[in-house]
Amino acid sequence: MKLQALQQSEQYADQHIANIVRHLFENIELFALASYHSPFITYNEGANT
Repeated sequence: MKLQALQQSEQYADQHIANIVRHLFENIELFALASYHSPFITYNEGANT
């Protein structure tokens, strides 16, 4: 009984981590798209080099 509860909580933790990672990658992708399309950010990058 205890083992089953442990396995369930482990499975829940895995799903939770997978959700966090997926949201993290979605946010990184959105930020990359936004910075790619933003003339202000690309101008700053050009000024730094």
